[in-house]
Amino acid sequence: MEAKARVFCPTLEEVRAIDARALSDVQPHTADLIYIHGHVICNQYVVHKMGAELAARYPDAWLGIVGIDVDDPELPGYTRELENMIKLGVDKNRIVGLVAKTKIPPSTDWESYAIVQNAKKLEYENVVIVSAAFHQVRALLSDVSAVLKTASKLRIFSAVARTDSWTERRRNLQNTPPASWLEELNSTEWEKLKRYYEKGDHCSFAEVLEYLNLRDRHS
Repeated sequence: MEAKARVFCPTLEEVRAIDARALSDVQPHTADLIYIHGHVICNQYVVHKMGAELAARYPDAWLGIVGIDVDDPELPGYTRELENMIKLGVDKNRIVGLVAKTKIPPSTDWESYAIVQNAKKLEYENVVIVSAAFHQVRALLSDVSAVLKTASKLRIFSAVARTDSWTERRRNLQNTPPASWLEELNSTEWEKLKRYYEKGDHCSFAEVLEYLNLRDRHS
């Protein structure tokens, strides 16, 4: 018997709730790891700046970045991310490159499993994730889905990078034409959320909200 197809149909209330959590989440009193989701060069500065601010707010936390280098000079890689964070004043000894032990090529999902696998190994409890505003919803869904799919007890918190412009057109994602952050959020990102849910990579909005509500009750 064929498995029933997954249909992506979150309610309006669920969408609003996920948006609110992703873009204005509560913050933990302490953090073990701050993770900066990788972005193309034109988006990196605002994300890195927020990462540096969080590193100052949580002086005992490690700061995680993608743990491999890539050939494309426009895409994030360990060496470039490391150099940028050091320039923003983060101690090199606090920065750690994370790598996932999966067959998934470097992507948001790959980063999510890198976070969960390394956090479990090092017995972390609280992880604060940072991404560009247009990408934060998918980053949160991806990271929480990885936690739920691996039965991890990790608590994920969202700290979105401040946007410098919602309407300026630029290359935001790999293999996509220039677009504004608002266009990316309403089209490309939504289509990816739909595709990843239907493939089974992401949990539902309802499952992610249940996780976040439970997280808050036990934080």
